[in-house]
Amino acid sequence: MTLKFSFTNSGDSSILETILLRESKKYDLKTALTKKDDRISLFASSDNTDELEALANALSVEIPYSIFYRLDEVKAVNQIPENEYKSFDLSKKAMPFCPKCLKEVTDEENENYYNPFHSCEICGYEVSKESVTLKVFEKIFTAQNKEEYKSIFEKTASLIKNGAVIEIKTLYGKRFVGKITEKNVKNSDFDIICNDLLTIKKYAFVSKAEILALGSFEKPFVRLKTKPSFKELFAFLEKKTFRFKLADDLILYLLSQELHQTGENLFFITEDHKDTKVKFSFKQETKDLKPIECTVKNDRVVILKGNRSVSPPMIKESEKSGIAIYLSKNYSDKILLFSEKFGVVEYLSFDFDFSSIENVFEEISNMNKTGKKLVENYKNQFEKDIERISKIKFHEKNFNVYKLWGIISIILGYSQENDLKKAAHVIEENVFVFNGKKGPRIDYKLQKTYSRVSLNPLWTIRTAMSFRLAGIDEMTLSYGIVESFAEFISNEVDDIKNDMDFKSLTINGTLLEVKPLFDKLYEMIGKNHKLYFNRKIPFENF
Repeated sequence: MTLKFSFTNSGDSSILETILLRESKKYDLKTALTKKDDRISLFASSDNTDELEALANALSVEIPYSIFYRLDEVKAVNQIPENEYKSFDLSKKAMPFCPKCLKEVTDEENENYYNPFHSCEICGYEVSKESVTLKVFEKIFTAQNKEEYKSIFEKTASLIKNGAVIEIKTLYGKRFVGKITEKNVKNSDFDIICNDLLTIKKYAFVSKAEILALGSFEKPFVRLKTKPSFKELFAFLEKKTFRFKLADDLILYLLSQELHQTGENLFFITEDHKDTKVKFSFKQETKDLKPIECTVKNDRVVILKGNRSVSPPMIKESEKSGIAIYLSKNYSDKILLFSEKFGVVEYLSFDFDFSSIENVFEEISNMNKTGKKLVENYKNQFEKDIERISKIKFHEKNFNVYKLWGIISIILGYSQENDLKKAAHVIEENVFVFNGKKGPRIDYKLQKTYSRVSLNPLWTIRTAMSFRLAGIDEMTLSYGIVESFAEFISNEVDDIKNDMDFKSLTINGTLLEVKPLFDKLYEMIGKNHKLYFNRKIPFENF
């Protein structure tokens, strides 16, 4: 009897192949491993059905759930092909821990119990077994074996429990961790590591698909809206959304387990410099890597940030014609068209330029009489806000839709920030927590300068100003700003479709981190078009 295990793998690592080969060698089977594009198949043949059943059971345990690969089917086939895999690169790429290693480091009888440097052919780092040191002011504790390892993690957890911030050397670089207190996180940009998925569900609104992503082998960050239970615990925090994750290397995992024993099930992690005299470290140098962040909708997982555990995107031959939409928080936004006939051309640019808030008001006033009257009424109605923001000048190298939202956020009085990205984040947070079904329609209109078509940001700003004058509340108006942009993109795609028979549509970029925007684009465009999202890292991360 011959079984074929078929997988889809959208990632670049050899983890899946390594597991398949490792497990199949444990049994008296004839095997072959084949690959075609993103399809990987393991063939296993034997007259002993017990051996085949044992392999199937082993694979179900040893292959971790991943956001990059999945099992499509297991079926009986007539024959086994020639093995295409003779050897391949098994070099470590700073992978999170696999089920096998996790089991060993948590087994008191295992020689690797509480060994944070444990790794195997599947996961881990190219780090030799090192001694761990915990420096508390001038006092130094050292650990070199499993009993001492556990003791030093217990000491570290106790310090955090009592309010200390720890400079901790993880296997992907230096971070600062600690208990979430007003003193510890004041003026700090931080993320949250939870002990388990139940803790995440307790404190944040999370979908089933997001739970699966959070618990995957890659352990990505996922930005979530916090629940009232979180606000009750951390009333001093103004933010409404945070990036949550589970521990993604053994140092953080073992620390989280010891914190759990003290009654602490979550802690903050940040790269922001903290003034602390407590340091958890080890000898060997490590490469600084960024954990990945993703957003999820149903079965769609889009990689937004990070360069850990995944490779840069490869440019491959795609469909013969299509649309590429790139939406970024950092760089220029574009809609590009490509085909065999005319190559790649820019269809629409979102670039614009303002020197200051006052410059924005001047240009709206110069549009027409209605624009001039709108600015006069707005300045009279919100005199205090105008006095505060009128001196704000911009020093941006480039503008984009996210920064346009930042300008609107400042003008509408939602943000006290001069930084456009920080101001835009207020609107982003508002749409995350909006509980309504619809926002007001905000104008996103085009303008043509010679042969170039671009977004006219003045219409977007002035309609937002009009709705504020009309008394629309902050949450509803913020949602309208984002929702209307999704509708605008959807309409542009439909217009292109009328003129061009494209075969594929890709949407990528870090602006998709704004989850309601991602959801709307998925719903509006995905129902009518073959839609592709990024499964690797955006180019702007490299």
